[in-house]
Amino acid sequence: FGEAYRRDPSHVIPYSELDKLPYLERVILETLRLKPPAPRLMPRIAKRDLKLGNLDIKEDTVVWTVPYLSHRNPWQWEDPWKFNPDRKEFEDCNLKFVPFSAGKRSCIGQFFAIMESKIAITKLLLALDVECDPEAEKNLIASITLKVTDELPSTVKLRA
Repeated sequence: FGEAYRRDPSHVIPYSELDKLPYLERVILETLRLKPPAPRLMPRIAKRDLKLGNLDIKEDTVVWTVPYLSHRNPWQWEDPWKFNPDRKEFEDCNLKFVPFSAGKRSCIGQFFAIMESKIAITKLLLALDVECDPEAEKNLIASITLKVTDELPSTVKLRA
């Protein structure tokens, strides 16, 4: 579909082609691991006493899930600060990867969001050369979502 798109930028990428982009999906997942859209999820209240590792959590305690931190936990992720789309950890996540929350309260749009990301990124990369400043991460701020404080230094050029 790359050649068809270069000839006609309005070319629609068929849904069946999206499954043929497994590396792009891993890049998206790894990006979501390091830059979760919701860096902290809504608080939950423990319904009963429980033990989480060495931590005792009493009934009615407010518990926050913080994907920005848990996605960088060295007990769960090998070399957690490194961007690595080839991670084996994605094969058996078991609730350690929760950019869209998990369980009954998980985001109903998570599969749509990943599919939409594949389409947008593919169309952009077929049409543009993009370079981002690796120091730009210093400009991130966590609020309800993870966002850039003011600008994201980058260079964008049309492909010939």
